[in-house]
Amino acid sequence: MFDFPECLTRSARLVVPRIAERGLAFTFDVDVPSLPVRGDLETARRSLHWLLQGALGLIDAGLLAIHGSVNDKGLPTVRIAGAGALVTGQRLASALDELALSPPALSDRTLFVARGHCPVALGPLVLIHDTAEGFVLDATLPFVWTGEPAPRLPSAQGAVAWVRLPENSRSAVFKRRLQRLGWKVVLFNPETAITDAVGRLSSEQPALLLAHERQPSLDADVMNWLSLPVASDVHRVLAVPLGHPALEQLSSTYLLQALPFSPHDLACLTAAHEPNFDVTSLPAALTGAIPTPSLLIVDDNLVNQVVMAAMAETMGYSAIQADNGQQGLDLCLQSPPSAVLMDVNMPVMDGIEATRHIRALQRSGVMAPFPILGTSADATPDNASACLAAGMDTFITKPLMIADVAAQLRRLSLDAPKWANWS
Repeated sequence: MFDFPECLTRSARLVVPRIAERGLAFTFDVDVPSLPVRGDLETARRSLHWLLQGALGLIDAGLLAIHGSVNDKGLPTVRIAGAGALVTGQRLASALDELALSPPALSDRTLFVARGHCPVALGPLVLIHDTAEGFVLDATLPFVWTGEPAPRLPSAQGAVAWVRLPENSRSAVFKRRLQRLGWKVVLFNPETAITDAVGRLSSEQPALLLAHERQPSLDADVMNWLSLPVASDVHRVLAVPLGHPALEQLSSTYLLQALPFSPHDLACLTAAHEPNFDVTSLPAALTGAIPTPSLLIVDDNLVNQVVMAAMAETMGYSAIQADNGQQGLDLCLQSPPSAVLMDVNMPVMDGIEATRHIRALQRSGVMAPFPILGTSADATPDNASACLAAGMDTFITKPLMIADVAAQLRRLSLDAPKWANWS
């Protein structure tokens, strides 16, 4: 059993960095705060990653919207809509092939409907595609609702949330998500946010300061927003894509949050504003409890394995070890880890080749996604570039320092434990 809204959120977090890199606007919403369903979690993760990546291949510029819901049969559904500059010609044909969709001849058609089935979870897919307008991709996942009633959620009871978003296109969606939980939401134009907020302080005091930031660096306006002279008990939240440099450091002044927010994230933010609300009363599926995360260490040097395993356990991971890329690939197929430390130069199969195999399997839905951290004593730019080109998320030079590894895991991993700041 697993909770569909939380699973969808976590899957979206792995795609948001690619959306941000390409300059696409992005919205995310889930109709239901909790939907416990029967089924295999890894199958759901593989299916959703395949679906979201496939949808991203249909669009070049504009807006991508992800919306989770449940149909009248109690089955979870995902609707992905794109508006803007869509891919055409051979690129469109390739994108449809990646999504296992069989459309009619594409020659002169600007509007068509394509149907298919997800090769991972076997749920039905329907794509309505209009080259001049956009697309809507609907997917139904074959995981049946357990019948458990939705939990009672906390209410902000009219508390004021000041929100600074970088784009107007997603403002209404995020505002609606907060309003469902009883927040009075004030949206600020990023260009005038500081001036406008200071002007309102004499007549209104917020209970929540929240900012979304997608650019790799945090500009002065964002930091000034989080430092507005409001009461000391006001929650300050900075939301960024997974992989953002801000996630490397633990902050004592504001909460760091990976985009998008899950229903659980918003419920926890809201619970502080309803007296006597017990967060533990939320069902286990919604509280986001996860088992001990695992770190796969792929390295042919025994000393490195022992040292890295000690680091992993100190940081709150269980350590798994492989002597070469082929062993690492086999272990990933057996049970996907939370993250991988991948050496570059190894016998049998090196880290570059192993990473390429893993990423290909993840794109096709055979393997659930996870970050790969490349490691090598060869710190040349060419070696680092080759690692990133193969699909590694980052490159760390040996000898490894626990502070560096911890920072990169915080930045990249969905399941990074909340350890101390190793600096």
